[in-house]
Amino acid sequence: MTPPAAPRSQPGQAPIPVRRAEALDGGRAAAIRRRRADSEQCRQRVLEVENRMLLEQNAALQRTLHEVQNELRTLRAHNLGARLRDGLDARSLRDTEMEELREQRDAALAAGRQVEAAMQALRNVNQRLMVENSRLIAADAPEPPAG
Repeated sequence: MTPPAAPRSQPGQAPIPVRRAEALDGGRAAAIRRRRADSEQCRQRVLEVENRMLLEQNAALQRTLHEVQNELRTLRAHNLGARLRDGLDARSLRDTEMEELREQRDAALAAGRQVEAAMQALRNVNQRLMVENSRLIAADAPEPPAG
């Protein structure tokens, strides 16, 4: 604390006795302590209020973050599902196209076999005709003189 006050005097006033000065100084010191305690309490209340507001903001931001993360997960799942569906659709489309190409190939092979069979039949007919033609030519030819 402060040392005991010496009797004070103001110009034109009588000096203040020591006990009274000590009491006044003690009262001033107590008032200063009370004001500091009140100021600290006010400061703490302002900090409690600010901290509470910050905690509420933090909680709200965390809720928003969780909502956005959930929405992002949902969008990713839908996107992945769509890509899988598109991939399966594309695969089935490719499978359909391949099946059509196989059918066309099989039809072309069958037509080729039919043409080959027809060509073989024509070769056989041509060969028989050549044999028959050769026999007819030989029959029509004059016989060589005997000698």
